[in-house]
Amino acid sequence: MRQYLTTTELTGLLAIAENTNSGKKEYAEVYQTLYDKGFNYAGWGKGVVTKETVTGVSAVNFMNTTSPTGEALTQAQELKVNKEMVTGYLKTLLQYAVDNGGQTNREVSYKDLFEFHKDGFYNVIVGHDGNGSAIRLDVEKNWTLHVPMEVLKKQYF
Repeated sequence: MRQYLTTTELTGLLAIAENTNSGKKEYAEVYQTLYDKGFNYAGWGKGVVTKETVTGVSAVNFMNTTSPTGEALTQAQELKVNKEMVTGYLKTLLQYAVDNGGQTNREVSYKDLFEFHKDGFYNVIVGHDGNGSAIRLDVEKNWTLHVPMEVLKKQYF
């Protein structure tokens, strides 16, 4: 059963995620804290960060093979994706807590999951075109869950 998270707890976790320079270890710990409290999306997120699950490895491989530049993401770009996802997730949960009087046990909705992936992917610049314009990741092309979630949305959301 999912436990409640307070705005204080979520703000602390967000500070850890936003203020780390190395990232992966801290992101994995943040995700594990959320997962231990029953937030299942955090298990997927941790898998992507650590590449210790089939879904995590698949997600990273998918991003690399669908990259708009045709090249795999650099470590810095991959770390940026990790940071964007964990902070997007935490900000979403924090908003749920604020809207619910200071605590939440609500998992992210598909709509919010899509939004923070869309925003996060947009913030990752993977190259520049011949005119010097940024080439960015695209949630509809580079997110492994886009198509499955669209199918599920039609049936269940």
